[in-house]
Amino acid sequence: MESKEVFNILRLARRAGKIVHGHDAVLRNFDRGKLLIISLDYSRREASYFRRLAVRNKVPVLFLGSKEQFGELLDTSPTGVLLVTDKNFAKKILDLV
Repeated sequence: MESKEVFNILRLARRAGKIVHGHDAVLRNFDRGKLLIISLDYSRREASYFRRLAVRNKVPVLFLGSKEQFGELLDTSPTGVLLVTDKNFAKKILDLV
């Protein structure tokens, strides 16, 4: 997996407004989700919860990066969960992994 390329695509998706981040925002927008990305340092309990939710809703899941990396990517405080809402961005990321 080329995480640098994945983060470049995530930057483009952020600029396009196709990423939702944070626990509550992801839950509110899960029906629009095309790809769920969970940081490797997210709490085990929360990661398990989101993974089950994704499986139930047939949304692919990736585990990569850290909360700090996601925060830097989004220019916000550290966050452990991202939801990509565009199928083309999601497909491109999945093709890289």
